[in-house]
Amino acid sequence: MLATKQKRRKKTVIDGIVMRPVWTETFKNFKVGESKTFYRPDLTTTQARVIAARLNTSTNMKFSVSTGELEEYCIVKREV
Repeated sequence: MLATKQKRRKKTVIDGIVMRPVWTETFKNFKVGESKTFYRPDLTTTQARVIAARLNTSTNMKFSVSTGELEEYCIVKREV
């Protein structure tokens, strides 16, 4: 049987309430030319590409996603 890897969702507790990040809002808050690195347990490369593609088509923002070594992390950059 194949071993499956559990995906860890990063959660933050604020005033006793468990919060999960909203990645589309995180991407929208980037300034033009800003780039951030996200590691695989928090945000996978596939998820980042899907979110960036949706934002590229629905808004006038443009994002690029590049991957690091062995896809352990991805770099998301807002271009426009």
